[in-house]
Amino acid sequence: EISDKSELYFALVWAARSRLYNYKEVATRNLDEEQSQKFHEEIKKLENGETSDWAHGFNSGVLAMSRLVSGITSAHIMAEKTLDDFKEDDPEANIKNVTERFMKDAVDEFPMLDT
Repeated sequence: EISDKSELYFALVWAARSRLYNYKEVATRNLDEEQSQKFHEEIKKLENGETSDWAHGFNSGVLAMSRLVSGITSAHIMAEKTLDDFKEDDPEANIKNVTERFMKDAVDEFPMLDT
């Protein structure tokens, strides 16, 4: 579910940065129907000069936080998948310290707002 929210806010931040409000179909291509409806509601806030700065700031913050949470929560899974690769370079590597490396990377990359 975090990934789904991240996709929605990625699309909103991308649309705002690109000023491509007329290309909503491009921005929503990875969204399900419910998210697409939410996207169209939120785009109206970005198009409104009185609310656009606040809406873009909010969307950027949600995107950054969702990426941080996703990075932290998936650290253990990533560590399990890549432990053997880490052990090739570091025989002392174990699931705990590799998980900690992934968690540190997620924190160090915050706020990740690339679109």
